[in-house]
Amino acid sequence: MLIRFFFIAISLVSFLSGCSLIPEYQPLMNLKNLGDERTRLGEELKRQEGLYNKLKQDIKENRLKKGVSQKEIISEYGQPVFSRVVDANGEAKFCLIWRHPTEFFSSDMLYLYFDAGNKLVLWEAKPSSLTQEDGIPPEGTKDK
Repeated sequence: MLIRFFFIAISLVSFLSGCSLIPEYQPLMNLKNLGDERTRLGEELKRQEGLYNKLKQDIKENRLKKGVSQKEIISEYGQPVFSRVVDANGEAKFCLIWRHPTEFFSSDMLYLYFDAGNKLVLWEAKPSSLTQEDGIPPEGTKDK
């Protein structure tokens, strides 16, 4: 009877303590958290890439509409990588710039210009100034 009670007590303590009695538990949890973070980062990267491609396609097919607010554009296409004030013909405009999240130097630059009332007035896509001759591999290929 005593052995049976002792076995039940040890089993109960092991069950309730879980992995906390294992000395390698914390490093294992750190690795698990790192893997989870990497997964979330990959998902965020795919989301940003999709938003960039959507904006690029909308510019290419002329789907953007003048007069749309800057706030609506950002909510639709995500945060730009850069913004600046430009002076065009004596009139100040605000410019937002997007680039591909992973092909930063070889991707097209997407420019959206807003007037003083933060309304869209002009947009354009400029191809990257870097080319394959500069050592940039074509999209979809990797250096070997």
